[in-house]
Amino acid sequence: MSVVRWTFAVITPDGIVTNAFDRIIDRLDDHGFWVCGGLVLELDVDRMRRMYHHCDDPPEPTGNRDELPVSVLEEIYAVAPACVVMLAGRAEDLGAELVGVKGDKRPTLAAPGSVRRSGHHLIFNTLHSPDDEQAAEIELAYLVGAAPAEGLMALARSAGADDGSTAARHRRASLAASLPAMCGWEALSYPMIANRIRTRIVQRLAIAPATFGIDVGVLDTALGILEAEREAMRQQELHHERLLAAREHDDQLTSLLLAALGESAGDGLRAGVTALSQLMVPNGDRQVHAIVALADDGIYVSPLERIAIDAHRYAIWADDTAPASG
Repeated sequence: MSVVRWTFAVITPDGIVTNAFDRIIDRLDDHGFWVCGGLVLELDVDRMRRMYHHCDDPPEPTGNRDELPVSVLEEIYAVAPACVVMLAGRAEDLGAELVGVKGDKRPTLAAPGSVRRSGHHLIFNTLHSPDDEQAAEIELAYLVGAAPAEGLMALARSAGADDGSTAARHRRASLAASLPAMCGWEALSYPMIANRIRTRIVQRLAIAPATFGIDVGVLDTALGILEAEREAMRQQELHHERLLAAREHDDQLTSLLLAALGESAGDGLRAGVTALSQLMVPNGDRQVHAIVALADDGIYVSPLERIAIDAHRYAIWADDTAPASG
């Protein structure tokens, strides 16, 4: 049997905004790649420049007409996150295979069937990937930091044998479920936003099990409950019904996440997990700052999610959880 190798791809903010995740992953799946895990994160201009140039002190922007000013890049990165997708495959040169699937940076020059063929232009072309395994290690460390990169690589190597298995499909589904909604009721629904943030917390814990002494089985259990909660909410038509559906899972999810964090986790993570639960309860505590502060521990919260969370804290009172009578 051929050797399983790993690499990664980054679905850029324009790919998240245009809901391109499934289209991109389907294309990668068609070419023999499978998802081993991943991470949702906000991009940083300096970190991205170091990643592209493979050095700590990259050259200053040239000001060429096809190079966006730093101020514009910062605005793009603030609108939506990127999604790091850890991939495995059996191609002898996995990096070259992925480069071919990705396509030219200019969509008009990208081959038919390549991912970037459906991009907008050389700035909004939806996907980045390294050229080879050595570049993958360098770029991943610059992109997410040394320790998270080691965790992601370990995750990819341990999950690499799950070619086409149920586990691989679940990893893809949970990664998709962690992305912020950009439109529709899910974009403003607090219980669905809480579900997505909790899924991102599990992502972070999954790449650092040794740091927190985590039982990976606990994380798998949490992901299963989060999936069941999403399905229960999507079967409801009204907001208060979705909130009630989420409350049925809230205590168990909060207990699992706090148990997974253990005593080694910082106070910020524990406070954020607790605050997510408190906002499910009418007239409960309103520690929105603790949820927003999860970003300090690498947990992404989008600008729209922050607005929806803040609005929810003013709206959720005891008389707002049931339909009006009369």
